[in-house]
Amino acid sequence: MQIDPHRLGPLAAEDASPAGPDELFSGARRYLSRRQMARTAALRDLVAPRVDALLEPGEQVLYLARAHQIPPVLDQLGFGYLVYAYHTVALVLTDRRILELMLDYNGKRLSTRTRSFAWGEVTSVRVGWRGLVVKSRAGRTHRWKLPVRGDRKVLALLAPRITERLLGVPAASVTAWPTWHCPECRAPIDAKARGCDGCGTTFRSRAMATWLSLAFPGAGLYYAGHPVLGTLDLLGELFLFALVANDVTLAPTPAETVSALWLGVVFFVLTKSESIHLARVLVHRTKPVGEAAATSWRRFGIAGAVASLAAILALPAAQGLATNPIDHDLVFAHDGWQGRFERATWRHFAEEPLARSEWVSEEDWTVTVLAEPLARGESFETFARNLDAERRAEGQPPLEPVRLGRLDALQAHTRFTTEDGVEAVSLRYFVLDREGRDAHLVFWNVAADGYEEAERLLEALIATGDFGPPRAEPALAASTR
Repeated sequence: MQIDPHRLGPLAAEDASPAGPDELFSGARRYLSRRQMARTAALRDLVAPRVDALLEPGEQVLYLARAHQIPPVLDQLGFGYLVYAYHTVALVLTDRRILELMLDYNGKRLSTRTRSFAWGEVTSVRVGWRGLVVKSRAGRTHRWKLPVRGDRKVLALLAPRITERLLGVPAASVTAWPTWHCPECRAPIDAKARGCDGCGTTFRSRAMATWLSLAFPGAGLYYAGHPVLGTLDLLGELFLFALVANDVTLAPTPAETVSALWLGVVFFVLTKSESIHLARVLVHRTKPVGEAAATSWRRFGIAGAVASLAAILALPAAQGLATNPIDHDLVFAHDGWQGRFERATWRHFAEEPLARSEWVSEEDWTVTVLAEPLARGESFETFARNLDAERRAEGQPPLEPVRLGRLDALQAHTRFTTEDGVEAVSLRYFVLDREGRDAHLVFWNVAADGYEEAERLLEALIATGDFGPPRAEPALAASTR
């Protein structure tokens, strides 16, 4: 395959001399560096067999350049910054048409898609700062980015000659613009053809890519021939599924499970839409597939759909599996106190989800009990250490472990000032339910003056306590700390 951009006339007066031994064409060193010429020569050797098979009798090559097809806007958004890497092509300009040969991600191997753009159907050809732009009689525009400045220089000089001598001359053999070519026999085919009528080659279909993308994470991209993208999609969807599953297993109520599942629906729609979009774009490149392979992909799609559906249906059943429910209530046996477990009878904290009971004395004093389960993997030592650190950061006294009757507790009194400016003390005892892995907070807010007597009364009440079956409805919410 000989490259000669001077076939339509010298690009410059200095280019009339014969090409040097290390030049691609006469005057090439005026436009391309030695390294760029070497890369173009390597590209020429790569595409030459296919180009020679496509060239018609008497058709001559004007120029060859590595380029990036600029796809539609939606495709650009789908690929992001990788859009050009997955749209790398070799552009071969001849005196009859443009041949576009798709390259792989690294641009080192030929891919399967080959298209041609006959000059006779082109109304304008322009070279701008980004690259080459051609427009057809039907108003369709195709653009290619030319990363090498020297290529843009050559094509900018060549474009006026192409416009003057080649445009507007219809080609009798052109049935579509652009014309797609079979990767096996190079015969013209329809852009959406399922196979080649000439040689019988069957192509991978966008319908199967869509089905596989829905059936199993990453399957559509594997089918399109892009295992790296398929693996990334697989890992990404599995990660999102794990996030939703984690929320479901931690959800204490059906309402919170529904919220987590709705989040999963949003993730599903977004990720599947992107997977389908990429798979459909990448598979629409006349990629051959044998009948045996097509059957295997159909079977894999069915198996993947069954596995995915089973995983999705199993999510609701996992509700609360990782939670630590409140399975005991703290009950006191002091003659001077009466316990209330019905929220409607409480004076305070009826709206607090962690509240478990309220205790009222004969003197009409009120003590409230809340319960907080330990987090997954959290120990009582960690609970105490974190609580103590929070108290020290707030300037409160350190925790004090105490033994009240048969119960282990952490004393965590807190001083504060009421809205009326009265100094007060919140008497707090975190009573540890080691069997249920819960911390029950018993607290009583009293005036700072003489709080020692209230502390004695509260400790006497707690000393009569024990853990029994739950008598209040379980709830999980924010930390009592």
